[in-house]
Amino acid sequence: MRPFHTIAVAHRDILEGRLTMDVFAADLWEVFRGTAPDEYSDPT
Repeated sequence: MRPFHTIAVAHRDILEGRLTMDVFAADLWEVFRGTAPDEYSDPT
C-alpha cells in the first residue's frame, strides 16, 4: 500500500499554511446561518 501523502494532493490552504485550527472543523451553526468560511459554505 502506498503512503497517503503520495496519492492525495493537499488542498491549497493547507499547502500555503492558511488552514488554522479555528476553521479546521466546520461549525454547523455558522454553516446554517451562512457565516461560515468559504471552505464550508461554498460547495464548489
